[in-house]
Amino acid sequence: MHLGGKAATDTERPDPAGEVRELVHALHSGDILLRLEAISRAGSIGSPVIWPLHRVLNEGDASARWGAALALVRVGNPAVDCLIATFSSASPGSVPAMWAAGKIGEVRSVLPLHRILCESSEEFHRVVAAAALLSIGHPGGCARVEEALGAHDAHFAKSLAQISCFG
Repeated sequence: MHLGGKAATDTERPDPAGEVRELVHALHSGDILLRLEAISRAGSIGSPVIWPLHRVLNEGDASARWGAALALVRVGNPAVDCLIATFSSASPGSVPAMWAAGKIGEVRSVLPLHRILCESSEEFHRVVAAAALLSIGHPGGCARVEEALGAHDAHFAKSLAQISCFG
């Protein structure tokens, strides 16, 4: 299965810009299978897809934003700077970006996630940042979550336990 157009053979070199355009278009489509295929392809495209997905995280509808976050997880460590840039701003893609950073598990995300945990006025953002820090598993990040649990009420702890159930 491939995203539109014709599949590249062993002798053909795919057009990365064309693949990126198709992937972004698929994330904005209403076709769930097309979206899932695009998410799957993101890892094989790699770095060229990162900043176009950053735009989707910031400008797309909720489904497209989550699709972009899932695709960036497939890209892995090279996508971390994009994710940090997204969740460090007041972007509508902040929550999916924090979730994706937790899934990737790169230590560079720990300090920016800690800032969200300590400074955000949005409880849900603090909870997602805490879950991402726990997912990364870095000792410094986990210690900061423990500190935050001591500083917040029981509602924060219950919310964190609930969101952690979703992985």
